[in-house]
Amino acid sequence: MAYIEGAYEVRPGDPVDVRCDGQPLEGAVVKRIGRMGMEVQDAHGASIELHFQVTNEAIWDRGRKYLEEQAGAREPVPL
Repeated sequence: MAYIEGAYEVRPGDPVDVRCDGQPLEGAVVKRIGRMGMEVQDAHGASIELHFQVTNEAIWDRGRKYLEEQAGAREPVPL
């Protein structure tokens, strides 16, 4: 589980420590941040995007599977 202190205050232009193969990207800043992802740009204009939709779906699937196991049921449940 991840928690970012003060994440609700992150804005485009804020500095961020991004590393590629352990090496920091020079001058990395938040370019765009949204509910399901963010984009970071380095001092040379290269950018990287992180999209969390797939991650979110995996979390929901894991939760559904857990509830199914606890209930002894499988979706779809017949009516």
